[in-house]
Amino acid sequence: ALPNPTSLGDCRAVRAVGGDRGSARPVVVSVMAGPAHGGDVRQIVGLGTNRLGYWNAALAYAGICGAAPIYAVLSLSLAVVTLPCSARVAMIPQDALYWSFQEFMRLYFELYPGLRVVLHGEAPRDEDCVYIANHQSNMDWFIAVLLAGEVGGGSGRLRYMLKDTLTMLPLFGWVFSLHGCVYVSKSSQTNRRQSAEALVSRTRKLGADGVPVWLVVFPEGTRFNPVRYPWQLHESAQAAATRGENAADFTQIKFPRAGGFACSVLGLRDRVAAVYDVTAAYTVRRPDRPDLGPHRPALCTMEAMMAGQFHELHIHLSRTPVNALPATDTELQAWLVGQFKKKNRLLESFYGGRDGDGVGADGAMGPGRPPRPSVGTTAACALFWNALMVSTFLSPQGRRLYLLSLVVGGLGGSTVAAARLALLRRW
Repeated sequence: ALPNPTSLGDCRAVRAVGGDRGSARPVVVSVMAGPAHGGDVRQIVGLGTNRLGYWNAALAYAGICGAAPIYAVLSLSLAVVTLPCSARVAMIPQDALYWSFQEFMRLYFELYPGLRVVLHGEAPRDEDCVYIANHQSNMDWFIAVLLAGEVGGGSGRLRYMLKDTLTMLPLFGWVFSLHGCVYVSKSSQTNRRQSAEALVSRTRKLGADGVPVWLVVFPEGTRFNPVRYPWQLHESAQAAATRGENAADFTQIKFPRAGGFACSVLGLRDRVAAVYDVTAAYTVRRPDRPDLGPHRPALCTMEAMMAGQFHELHIHLSRTPVNALPATDTELQAWLVGQFKKKNRLLESFYGGRDGDGVGADGAMGPGRPPRPSVGTTAACALFWNALMVSTFLSPQGRRLYLLSLVVGGLGGSTVAAARLALLRRW
């Protein structure tokens, strides 16, 4: 009932919730954008919260975080033992450990909540690649795990391009470094060229080491959630206008920051075979209007999935051979912007038009197929990690080591990383 805003500065999120907290009535959230976005009003729909959902999310976090210190100790031990080895050889046990941990987490992200996953487009191959995707959830990394798992144990080769502030993340900050992830800084204009050169150098070294790699890049930089952060539409429109692009081409996604992607391709061009362009569509269906087809959930987080607000995920993959990509930094950035325009059109068609209140099209992404069954490997890995946790907690020595890893590796590691980051930014 609110009037359409007169400018992008008036972007607002409006939430209308019906029923009690445990009901299954729909929750309708409208994100309203001004004329620069075509005056669109996108309906973003979620289901009423399941009371047990928050307990499910707490259980998942307990399992993941409970095993994290053990994973960190094992990863560090492997790094020390393999110091005399080449980078390629040293990464083999690290990748196997990482794969088993990712398979363990599939229990909480896919099997336990009953998430229905549908794959569209091309099938991933057993090859090295640069992986780009839209970024809207704290579950987006899990999509890379699902796709890499299609080629058998491939999730061990996943390396992520991460913000340098994540080095301060307890335990995982330095564990990601051991696994070959690449940290980047959101540098100012004055030192952007130096940062880009350093990033190309790091990715080139990753390729020269001969380490298997799916380098996962989220060019939007931050999660795009116009429900919680309606100003993102305005920010995206400004970025598009700066590049001479039409803001109406970026209503379902955020205008991409192309520098990190360009540096990744330049650094790994001699190593990777292709670029995988992945489009994720978290999906909810209104029980009172099944004829409307798929809609975007109000929240696309792990907590929302566990709380019963959505149980469906569609993933579209498009493969571009690396020899078909442009050669220069500027041309690569323009190519990426073009790919994100395609993503936007794909999501508009899937969710039912720019307004989002039309009829969603399940066939917009092409024929769908289920992912490769993973119950057996997930169960085996879950048994392995749970056995490790139980044996650790039952042993006095194990409890002391666990506590030590939390204090030294967690708090201590975060403190050292914060100090190092502050010094780097100062100088």
